[in-house]
Amino acid sequence: MAQSSTGTPPVLLIAERRPTVAAGLKVFLADIPHAQAVAIMTGFDHVVDYAERHQIKFIIVGQGMDWATPLSEFRRLRRRNPSWRLVLLVDDADRDTIKAALAEGASGIIPASIEQHELVGAITRILAGSIYIPSTKAPLAQQHRASPSRVDATAPHPSLTPRQLEVLRVLAQGNSNKQIAQILEISVSTVSMHLNSAFHALGVHDRTSAALAYNNMGYPDYEYARFGQEIRG
Repeated sequence: MAQSSTGTPPVLLIAERRPTVAAGLKVFLADIPHAQAVAIMTGFDHVVDYAERHQIKFIIVGQGMDWATPLSEFRRLRRRNPSWRLVLLVDDADRDTIKAALAEGASGIIPASIEQHELVGAITRILAGSIYIPSTKAPLAQQHRASPSRVDATAPHPSLTPRQLEVLRVLAQGNSNKQIAQILEISVSTVSMHLNSAFHALGVHDRTSAALAYNNMGYPDYEYARFGQEIRG
């Protein structure tokens, strides 16, 4: 999705009421080739009207629209036009918000603290059709309060083998089983076997939860996860 079907550069609509945040995003996004950022700092109806009149397909939903929470505005926009590609800008990218946004059909979740080069890379990948989520690091106190069924991913899981960890790492980068097999030079059936065992060890049942669990294990070579459509599961 580098360009629209008409050959014109895609317009990135910034639905953010806070002027400083919106202006900063517009400056940061100016570095994305073949795209144009437009800051809209008013309410829901204005954003919808602008997007429909200009046939905009990509909207960054920030905090402050109509003074509601970002996710509630996100849901309103999703109901208005399910074909819009929506990215949620959040002050705190906690795991619950990430999972809720993915369940609502988000194309990405962007923390407000993101660095410019990371933001440009994230939006570029989303424009190309990928899903982007940030890593999450739960505070220690929150980890102690977590329910037993939730994965404690603050350290490498003792039940995972090195090969399972390697498969999870490539999974969390947004790759399908076939792509994992090609990257690791193993068969697709072997990938499936390792993933099934890893899911069981982690106590998860889908690719999103497994990737989030790996994402939070704290490996130094892993900072941000890029999800393909198949990972939302």
